[in-house]
Amino acid sequence: MKKLIIDCDNTFGIEGCDLDDGLAIIYALGTGRCELLGVTTTFGNNTLERVYPNTVRFMQDIGRPDIPVYAGHETRAEENQAARFPDEVSVLAIGSLTNLHHARLL
Repeated sequence: MKKLIIDCDNTFGIEGCDLDDGLAIIYALGTGRCELLGVTTTFGNNTLERVYPNTVRFMQDIGRPDIPVYAGHETRAEENQAARFPDEVSVLAIGSLTNLHHARLL
């Protein structure tokens, strides 16, 4: 089974914002072909200050509070929780690529 991290700017449930990231999370969980190790958040559809708590709430709402959600950081790699994911995983990046850039720097 493929180990997966979804890096996203999830705004599912925020009025006037995109819902594609939430649907991608639901799809990944429903396929049975991957083990979702965590969700990392970035900005794009909205600010990190809205995306991170929205994603935590979203994971609770879909019944998967056991899957960790890590906050990204717009400018500082050292403060970017989302850039510290485990080795040997696939990353599905569907938001800005700042977290991947910070992971490379770290």
